[in-house]
Amino acid sequence: MVGKQMKGYLSGPMLGYSGENYATFELWAVRLRERGHEVLSPHEVELPTMIAEEDKIAYYMRKDIEMVMKSDCLWMIPGWMYSLGAKIEVSVAMALRLPLYDVKSGELLDIRRIHHVVECGHGRRVTVLGNELTTYSKCEDCYRFPIYDDKFRMDAI
Repeated sequence: MVGKQMKGYLSGPMLGYSGENYATFELWAVRLRERGHEVLSPHEVELPTMIAEEDKIAYYMRKDIEMVMKSDCLWMIPGWMYSLGAKIEVSVAMALRLPLYDVKSGELLDIRRIHHVVECGHGRRVTVLGNELTTYSKCEDCYRFPIYDDKFRMDAI
């Protein structure tokens, strides 16, 4: 990423953070723009005034996926692997063969080498290599998949 100007999407956790983590997204958007990059960021998506509360997340995800599809890369904000939305964005980026960069270091991320520990409702822990959306590890007793069931807890190692 060093020296090359790119059009990229800023991906990371939002829900559950103070102010939906807008301050962090703004910080990185400004820093990347100062380096000459074109930044597409979910914190800059405007919500229509007449949208039902239950439709907001779906609206944002549609806009976010549109931005990923217009990007040449994704810049990953720390904590992204705990965000369902960011993991969906990563899956789209992987399908499009877009590179992922750590926003802090600028280093290229090899998603296949990111490990997670998955714990199911039975307390069994399984190490998953790669993105949970494309890795179908499951508990052999309850057959729950980590991404589809809230009984799984994801921890980065």
